[in-house]
Amino acid sequence: VPLPSRAAALVWINLRQSLPIAVCGLIIAALFTLVELSQHNDPRDGFRSQLPSSTWAVATLWATVVGVGIFAAEWRPGLSGFWRSRPIGVRSWFWCKFFTGLAATLLVLDGVTIFVSWGTPIDTTTGLSWSYIACMPIFHAALYAMAVLGICLFRRPVVGATFAIAGYFVTSILIESFGGQSFEPITVHNHLLEYEMHGQ
Repeated sequence: VPLPSRAAALVWINLRQSLPIAVCGLIIAALFTLVELSQHNDPRDGFRSQLPSSTWAVATLWATVVGVGIFAAEWRPGLSGFWRSRPIGVRSWFWCKFFTGLAATLLVLDGVTIFVSWGTPIDTTTGLSWSYIACMPIFHAALYAMAVLGICLFRRPVVGATFAIAGYFVTSILIESFGGQSFEPITVHNHLLEYEMHGQ
């Protein structure tokens, strides 16, 4: 199908790279949910209720996988010469790739989870809360951005992913050191969830 513009073609090729990786992450989250359900007999712990707790954990790692994965392919020998021969600016190429991958990650992992689990009653580890909607997409976006920074700095997928995960832990420690534990991202989510469960 002919695409109407160069921008549309660039978005399409980036979606073809990022969507399959993001969908794999969602499938892994769904499988973890099924395994978790097989170990419980409580009928309240249905698939829809359990999916958010599995997704946030898987997406924490998978956001880095998508970020590293879609940019690591660009470091193959000779590919830079190919892109320089195209009528596309480097900045346009980079930011289109960045935001397309970010959108694919958040829409597939967090978006599908929110859609599927909408309206499920919340508990400490089950159900879809407004706290999840407010915090987790931002958290996963930050990890994705750190993974992209890592792969662009070091040009090695494993090092880039390690940089993102280690960067999160170092940042959390610094936040706790200077601002106190209540400002650490996961702690913020847990406090909001606690308030939400008490009707606030």
